[in-house]
Amino acid sequence: MVSNGTERLSRRALLAASAALGISASVRTSLFAPDAADAAALLAQNSVPSDETMFGGSPVADFPCESPGQAAPWVRAFEAAFIQLTSTPEGRELYGDPNRGATLVQAWRAVQLIGIPPRVCLLVSSYPGSLTGQGITEVGGSVIPMEAQELVDGLAQLFTWDKRAFATAFTFAGRTGHCVALLGTDPDGQGFTFHDPWPCDSLLSNNQDMPGVNAQRVGSYWHITAAELTGVVVAAFVAPNVWAEVTGQPGRISFPALQSTNFWSFFNLHEKSREARDPANVDVILGTGGDFADEIEVRLTLNERSLINTAELRLRESWLIGPPLGLNPFATDIAASFLDTLAPPIDQAQIRPIAEAIREFRLDTATQARLADQRFVSSAAGRALQAYAGVGSDELYLPMTGSVLIIDTQTIVDQPWRSLRIVSI
Repeated sequence: MVSNGTERLSRRALLAASAALGISASVRTSLFAPDAADAAALLAQNSVPSDETMFGGSPVADFPCESPGQAAPWVRAFEAAFIQLTSTPEGRELYGDPNRGATLVQAWRAVQLIGIPPRVCLLVSSYPGSLTGQGITEVGGSVIPMEAQELVDGLAQLFTWDKRAFATAFTFAGRTGHCVALLGTDPDGQGFTFHDPWPCDSLLSNNQDMPGVNAQRVGSYWHITAAELTGVVVAAFVAPNVWAEVTGQPGRISFPALQSTNFWSFFNLHEKSREARDPANVDVILGTGGDFADEIEVRLTLNERSLINTAELRLRESWLIGPPLGLNPFATDIAASFLDTLAPPIDQAQIRPIAEAIREFRLDTATQARLADQRFVSSAAGRALQAYAGVGSDELYLPMTGSVLIIDTQTIVDQPWRSLRIVSI
């Protein structure tokens, strides 16, 4: 059996990449250290943040070790791609400068390059940058203004609610804008564990003489008190589904809720097996009734609250399209129903035309005409239909508002299976 293909959505990888994009200078090797002119320009910033504040780490602090260490290959590849992307004035205008850092708006744009749903930006309402919130909204982001204490309390609630949550926090202390990846909160919500991409140290430790903060090393990570974070935080990027749940809005579907749906009863779903990798990662395999049990499989990953993080429908390709039925209408029906049912509420408007395109799929002249229409083929529904049918593009990777839809073909025990996955992240 092959991997389910969601490694690209590793949360640890995403939080590291988010931090790297938000503060590209903070993950630089000596090759990217700013020259004297850059450092002077950064230090010339006012001691109060603004729309033009660069969150790029310290322009003058020396690395506390001779070598920042060798990053993982995917990190080096991602960094190289980001440097190439920002090698032009246009690229630096959009995503920031690897030698100087990025504004909050540029950092928000850059995070979207990872291929994840747009982050919700929690922005301190007293942030002096009057255009920052407007700028993020104009490029498709959601901005929620709040007081610093409220923001930190919200982050504590987020990590308490979902142990697998992550957030990118932007800080400003003295004249230094910085960015770290928050990993979790203390049981009482009075402190946070974080990853700091600054090599060998944290720019929020007392070694760097940042006013009001004294982060302490905890293993390979760092710890900051809630009070310290409140004094320096200016913004945070968080996942939309988890934030919706924390604030009382519909987010991910729960396993008990799934069991009460028409999708569950109509296709005679039942639990075949359950394995807990840890309390926040429970793998559940569902089977179907009838004569097609060997052709269909549904896989779920649940968190500690039985909310569905990942839902996957596997259809054996020879059963999906092939003799004696040609195009199997039962396969298209279960695929469309799977998408309609498992997509989070926030994604329903985007998933609906995709589900309808698959449900209406036929081997006829009308479908041929649709697949010849470039407007349809280039749409999300058209790309999804091609991936489902195994024609044209054989893979779809579609970030939506709250989750990612992936459709591709996997080889399982020497047999091709079509896989449809909805990943909330």
